[in-house]
Amino acid sequence: PPITTTLAFPPVLSTTAAAQSPAGALPHHHRVPK
Repeated sequence: PPITTTLAFPPVLSTTAAAQSPAGALPHHHRVPK
């Protein structure tokens, strides 16, 4: 089940949330300096 997978893999949930969140999509440590 998806719930079990989420609990087993917290990073996956964080990645999904980050992808859905505009701010999470561009984290500070992943920001590219111009």
